[in-house]
Amino acid sequence: RNKRRAKWFQDGEKQNSGSNHATVLRDLSSQGTHEAANIAYDILTSLESSNTTRSMLNVVHYASVINAFANIGKASFAKNILDNMIQNCNIQSTSIGKDQECDANEYQYEIDGDVVIIPNSHCFGAVMKAYIKEHTILKRHERNAFHNRNKSKAKKPHLEKESGSQTQQLFSLASTCEDITQQMINLYKITGNEALKPNTVIYNKLLKAFSDEAVSYIVPKERAALISSFSSKKNELNQKARALVEKSIELVSNMESGSTTKDNIAYPKPDSYSYCTLISLLAKCAENDVEFAELAESYLNKISSCDTASYNAVILAWSNTATRKGAKRATALLEKLESLTSAEKRNEIPNEVSYFTVISAWVKSCVIGDGGYAAKRADEILQR
Repeated sequence: RNKRRAKWFQDGEKQNSGSNHATVLRDLSSQGTHEAANIAYDILTSLESSNTTRSMLNVVHYASVINAFANIGKASFAKNILDNMIQNCNIQSTSIGKDQECDANEYQYEIDGDVVIIPNSHCFGAVMKAYIKEHTILKRHERNAFHNRNKSKAKKPHLEKESGSQTQQLFSLASTCEDITQQMINLYKITGNEALKPNTVIYNKLLKAFSDEAVSYIVPKERAALISSFSSKKNELNQKARALVEKSIELVSNMESGSTTKDNIAYPKPDSYSYCTLISLLAKCAENDVEFAELAESYLNKISSCDTASYNAVILAWSNTATRKGAKRATALLEKLESLTSAEKRNEIPNEVSYFTVISAWVKSCVIGDGGYAAKRADEILQR
């Protein structure tokens, strides 16, 4: 099918309209394959190289190709397209200003007979998505490499050497996405185009970047057991993770208050996704930390339409505290889900994850001399 599309483009390039090209590029973008992304990029570069077809281009063409690379985690390709668009805007910055007329639908300026297309929030968001996807792929490869070495019974010194650089092998996802957000702000300051003011979606991407990098610093228990210097290493990674958690909390707080950035641009309001991302992050980083669990539960009340996953994340946060208080709060949240009427339930229905996590909370809270109290409570949950 993709080959037919490429041939269709080559045979009728000059006759096809820009809207037809955009439709094809959007379809290729959604496929999530390397072949589709490469064909989309070839179509875009071919359109750019022809005087006849260059005038047909608009921001949708660029956003679609950027998204095609984002869907396969090829961040450098996505970023290169965005950088070229930004560079073109910067070159024309003396002509592009707040008084310059812009086609709001196409995100383009006409200067001296030439068309300058400015990237919109979809372009910036897709590039951030590309880096998040690439970071996930790198982490998956790292985990697979570790498990393969473990299966082959690699020597302990070898594991220690590689484990020490586990996080250094990854690029800083948080810093990269912060830089992309700043690029968007800079372009907004040049053009004055409201469409380039970072919106909630952009800051949610930034929040996701903070979250994913913070979680990447959490060392799995099976790996920790094989690292002799784990205690000091764990403290170092915990500090990095906590710093990113605090940045995430600060970002959401700024969004809630509507405060301004260092560039005097107001933060947009957070939405349910903002809170869900932060709750999930706090849950994963709440090991022995009651403060994080309490904070996660406080955000639950701010979500306009909670679902089971949101409740489960908060239950996990309390479970990870490994305390009697945490087990009781996890149980209370489960009981709240169970007590909701059919009309209230909507997407708030306890599932096997809910019950398992509460049982786990009681297991973690178990201490010698409790007279089997934690075990009895865990069994009560099991029997429901």
